[in-house]
Amino acid sequence: MKITKTPKPFFILAIGCALLVLFVLETYSIVSHALWVEKWDTFIIAHIRHTITPALTFLMRFLTHLGSTETIAILSIFIIIILFWNKYFRLGLWFGGTIIIFGVLLKYLKVLLARPRPDSATWLAHASGFSYPSGHASATSLFCTLIALFLIANPMNISTKIFIGLLALAMTFLIMFSRIYLGVHYPTDVLGGFLSGGGIGFIGVGSYLLFLPSFKRAKS
Repeated sequence: MKITKTPKPFFILAIGCALLVLFVLETYSIVSHALWVEKWDTFIIAHIRHTITPALTFLMRFLTHLGSTETIAILSIFIIIILFWNKYFRLGLWFGGTIIIFGVLLKYLKVLLARPRPDSATWLAHASGFSYPSGHASATSLFCTLIALFLIANPMNISTKIFIGLLALAMTFLIMFSRIYLGVHYPTDVLGGFLSGGGIGFIGVGSYLLFLPSFKRAKS
């Protein structure tokens, strides 16, 4: 099997910047009430919510719980404890700091943009606060991106890296799907969460690898 080396930090940073540029463009489209936003939201919602069943609703509620900020916070604390236990103090502080800073920025951004949620009469789960960007999609996208990229950054065969990447994407997309199915978010909300969380994740990992290129240097 072919073993690939650690990805170049600048390549990872470039992907992160591209995702954030797309996020800014989408945000501008939403704020300026671009025609494509409503058309795209209506089209996607109609296709996702055309069949609602008790079993599928139960599954979507379970998935959306997995992607909640509370669940992501608990998982993040668990990972930080493991990193600290193994004396990866810098990596643990960086990981926790990235999660916390992004969470604070996301909270204020949602208030600043103040996009209302879809009509509550269509909700299949409880939701609060503003709609854009989706907190569930943002948190899941950031968390999965951070974990996946750090695993992929280790030398391993290409098939394993592809599997890890696809698994992270699948988890994120399932959470995004669940938020639309449950009626608590527009498709553009979860897209914004995916772009912002993924963008910050790529930039965070790229920056870490750039300034601390060896994982051994994080062990101090």
